[in-house]
Amino acid sequence: MFIINTDSAKLIILFFKDKFMFIAQLILFYQLYIILLQEKIN
Repeated sequence: MFIINTDSAKLIILFFKDKFMFIAQLILFYQLYIILLQEKIN
């Protein structure tokens, strides 16, 4: 069995949460940008 102590596990979870939030925000901004571009084209 591979056992990680709880502190490092929490740090890893927090790290991935931050990364996930960052990626989600990037995707949202990207979609908004595309919508704005389409509005300008039309």
